[in-house]
Amino acid sequence: MKKIKRKTIAKNIRMPLIAVFSLIIIIAAYSAYATSQRPTTIETVLTVAYVQTGTFDCLVYLKNNTVYNTTVISPDQGKIFTRITDHINVSFFYNFDSNTTTMKGFFTVFAQIQTDDWSKTYTLTPRTEFNSNYFSTGFLINYTYFQNILDQINQETGISAQNPELLIKCKIEPAVTIDNHAIETFTPFLNISLGGNIIDMEGEGFKGAQSSVGTIDETQTIIQPVATGWRNISVVTAIFFAIFLIGFVTVTENKPLTVASKMQKRIKKIMKKYGEWITETTTPPIKQEKNITLESFEDIAKIGEELGKPILHYQTPNTNNHVFYILENTNTYIYEIISVTSN
Repeated sequence: MKKIKRKTIAKNIRMPLIAVFSLIIIIAAYSAYATSQRPTTIETVLTVAYVQTGTFDCLVYLKNNTVYNTTVISPDQGKIFTRITDHINVSFFYNFDSNTTTMKGFFTVFAQIQTDDWSKTYTLTPRTEFNSNYFSTGFLINYTYFQNILDQINQETGISAQNPELLIKCKIEPAVTIDNHAIETFTPFLNISLGGNIIDMEGEGFKGAQSSVGTIDETQTIIQPVATGWRNISVVTAIFFAIFLIGFVTVTENKPLTVASKMQKRIKKIMKKYGEWITETTTPPIKQEKNITLESFEDIAKIGEELGKPILHYQTPNTNNHVFYILENTNTYIYEIISVTSN
């Protein structure tokens, strides 16, 4: 297997780059973890309003008569006389209004004889299914039939029932729910007077919309795209820089410091700290009666401070050695940095 040739990069450049890439990976990984702890969806409760509306309309079919000279009239064209009435044709219209729900369910039409003393109910239209927000239905009312029932019960009981009326009811049974909450049953009705010589249909329910207004709290799940998007970005960033860092570390290495570069760093450090005590010279140290070699620059710096003498610095032209020395009478104190070593 062929060995990968690494590219050398100065340590003071390579190591900061590795530190920066590592920091980016840590931040991205933490961000990915933090966003993963946050829910990507939230549930919110919305109030859903709905309106159910029911409207009755009628046409009255008459026997041959000299009052209107016609056999079909609407209740608002004049009084409806019991004796010339044959039957009543009733139409019912239903509407469900909601922004979120489509209605379906069942409806049943009843006729109820209602008095202060008793009541009886009859089915005009059996329970029927519907599947839309609007429907209409029609049915006939044999007014004479219900009048005869009233008369028969009055005769049987021996009393004349007070305030008799015929209630036509359409019972709406919704079969849909909103967030597991059922929509209320709605029963609009039409009042028709009973037992008199004039049929009154001007009361509640005739040509006037009856409404049932309701509200239901609906729970909706909302996706938080910001949390999901930021988590994905963080994951991709962490993976990208992790791969990049592995590759960078694999194909690069620190450029080794040469002895010369180490020496220059050491000289620079000495000059920075003791520069005020050092005097540059082009004269090498003169041999005297006693030459004293010191182990460290700190030693020569201490002697210079005690003697109150400057430290002379001489750089040899050929070997590039650095010699620091102090002349004191017949003594020479010397500290030397040799280029071929790492001292």
